[in-house]
Amino acid sequence: MIAKSGRRDLSTPRAWRPISLLSCLGKGLERLIARRLAWASVHFGVLHPQQIGALPKRSAVDLVAALVHDTEEAFARKQVATLVTLDIQGAFDTVLCNRLVLRLREQGWLAIEPRALGQLVQAKTDRLASATKTS
Repeated sequence: MIAKSGRRDLSTPRAWRPISLLSCLGKGLERLIARRLAWASVHFGVLHPQQIGALPKRSAVDLVAALVHDTEEAFARKQVATLVTLDIQGAFDTVLCNRLVLRLREQGWLAIEPRALGQLVQAKTDRLASATKTS
């Protein structure tokens, strides 16, 4: 809260002006959308049943348990098991918003408004671009 200029009596609520940081609002909105998307993906069965990342009641422990199980099964059958992993930092920094919206529609995401998600991603990439230019 910031005191309004010209107000002498700071004991009244009208003497104060609420402030908020846009980045904080964006993070809160991002969390709400992520939770809604996670719920919708489980509820409507949009994702593969073995999709684990960023979904409720599916953790890294579940992923490791599945990996160990599959590896032990392969060894029991005298087969070879290979694991390839990727760690892609900043993978979504250059997402094409229109392409993302198109893919969401193709996958049947009717529970959300794809244009709103596209605008959120566009705002995020615009913020990243301006941060890169200023730093």
